[in-house]
Amino acid sequence: EADNLQTIQAARFDGFSSIPRVIAHEDCFDNRLLIETALAGQAMSPALIRQQPAAIIEAVLVWLINLQRATTQHREDAAGWLERLAWHPLELFEKAFPLSGEDRSLIAQTCELTCVLRDFDLPLVFEHGHLTSPNILIAETGTLGVVSWASATPKGLPALDLFCFLTCVAFALRRAQKLVHCLAAFHEAFFAPTAWARPYVVRYARSLRLSGEVVKALFLLCWGRYVANLINGHPQRTLEQGTMERLRVNRYYALWDHAIRHAKDLKFG
Repeated sequence: EADNLQTIQAARFDGFSSIPRVIAHEDCFDNRLLIETALAGQAMSPALIRQQPAAIIEAVLVWLINLQRATTQHREDAAGWLERLAWHPLELFEKAFPLSGEDRSLIAQTCELTCVLRDFDLPLVFEHGHLTSPNILIAETGTLGVVSWASATPKGLPALDLFCFLTCVAFALRRAQKLVHCLAAFHEAFFAPTAWARPYVVRYARSLRLSGEVVKALFLLCWGRYVANLINGHPQRTLEQGTMERLRVNRYYALWDHAIRHAKDLKFG
């Protein structure tokens, strides 16, 4: 976390007041001591989202555009970016679990639908990695604070933070808790003919000069990568069959499957 915070604050001359600054980071007896500046605000909750959805979406969208434009690096500055950020997590997932034929097909389709990313000069950005509740703080003035940067990626993929945030909003607006309701909210936001999240995605894409084809591929990659990263704590051994069965009912696995099945309905350009 300390390294990520120092890196991101150095990306701009005056840093970011919406992100904690490191005050102290040193060994203290047998522990590592990390002291950060405090941020004011109320944790973004589903109830708070329902109270002022348009204002919260606008604030987060503007914040994310400004952050990622300030931290943009072109891919020649990060060799092997697609393998590191996309294929490696999926390979790890494939090795760690006893996969079914459907699982292998899902991975293969994901790779097929996203390999187009190789053909574009894709900018790499500072990716938070979990831009959802409760890591977003909303102050009374409407300004944002964003915490929990330990899993961030300094040379990460664009748009993925936005997809995760908008999905969080979709769940909140639908009061979705059961899987069937989560999928309905997800579909309504991104795949339906009147998908309400589409204008926000298009606006973000134009700000970072991303084509609709690239954004679609990033969206399809997002969920498989998210699921694969759930197992990063178990890199050295094959996990039990029961673990895989539980993962298949995880909402993010279901979102991944839904996204690949309905890829033809995604329109971001």
